[in-house]
Amino acid sequence: MKDAETVYVDGQKAWKVEFEVSNFQHGIYYLFITEGEAWGIFFDFDIDDSVFDKELPNFQKMLASFKLLDRPILKPTPTPVKEKQAETNWTRFKSFDLPYQIDYPSNWQQIGNQFFGETTKANPTAFEVASEPVASWITIDDYKNQFVRSVKDFVKLVGGNARITETPNQSVNGQKAWRLDGFVSSPSVTPNRSVTYITIKDGKAWVLIYAADASEFDQNLPTFQKMLASFKFLK
Repeated sequence: MKDAETVYVDGQKAWKVEFEVSNFQHGIYYLFITEGEAWGIFFDFDIDDSVFDKELPNFQKMLASFKLLDRPILKPTPTPVKEKQAETNWTRFKSFDLPYQIDYPSNWQQIGNQFFGETTKANPTAFEVASEPVASWITIDDYKNQFVRSVKDFVKLVGGNARITETPNQSVNGQKAWRLDGFVSSPSVTPNRSVTYITIKDGKAWVLIYAADASEFDQNLPTFQKMLASFKFLK
């Protein structure tokens, strides 16, 4: 890995990190923080340098076009006292690009495979489902270790500190899984807590993440647990 250098992304001061792993993976990371949120822009290839160099101008053009937009903060809608005990309606979602379904609160916003709860905090209340193919020799332990390293490396690069507690022998829809409880703090970002479940099924690694501002994590944890219990793999 080359030494990080200071650059700018859409006017924001950023770290540029370039790395190469045994002539197999070559990439460039841009990392920066703005308005209390950490951002990462990644360009990498798991192939030889000739393809990397060929595609680099396209990435540079895409990076030059990157613009940060103002995003409205989701604010909670005041609830009449008489309705405080009413149970929230839930919506069933079947992904278009990944074989799974899940139930989520109807007052949450669904964007792709991400689900956002209402909050006024800098850190979003969010649940995300991600999946990618993995080689047959990659075990769930291998993937978990790689995931933990990447999180800690990223948080360290942006000047933060990550504490992750690893719990084995968990389950996601009957599949053996790891549970990772995370706490991220930084001088420039309010503390964030998360729960991540990692499993492998049919040659794909699955990552289910619930994250929220540390001050709101516990109050939304039962919602996440109910969403996780409703998660089902589809054929």
